[in-house]
Amino acid sequence: MATTQYRADLTPFGFTPTETSVYFSLLARGPSSGDAMARDTSVARANAYQALRGLVAKGAAHVLSESPQKFRAIRPEALYAQIVDTHARKLDQLEADLAKSPEPGAEPVVRVTGKRAVLELMTRTLARENGAVQLLAPLSVLSTL
Repeated sequence: MATTQYRADLTPFGFTPTETSVYFSLLARGPSSGDAMARDTSVARANAYQALRGLVAKGAAHVLSESPQKFRAIRPEALYAQIVDTHARKLDQLEADLAKSPEPGAEPVVRVTGKRAVLELMTRTLARENGAVQLLAPLSVLSTL
């Protein structure tokens, strides 16, 4: 498959391995049918169509025509934005659910590794809080804010 060099792993974000292969093949090929995707990805025709329907349901592809049925992948930047939005909403819901917990738990010190995770938590906290917020982080992280 010609798309292997550009392929990222979408499975941690709710995509099946077949959907991942079909998405990147669809990107490389442009608008295509399930038959073409089956040939490109070496999967059964039924599995290719199932993956295409899964991509459409997840917003990663669109149906261009019904007869013959052709599909087009959305741009990688748009897919990334969708994944970020979906996970941000899930994190918001998790945060709200955890805030309802009856037990206060341990000290409110959160140890986070990785600059991106630190920035994400800091940004979410700053956006939500009305009062003062104390942040302890390396200057390079704080200056990013």
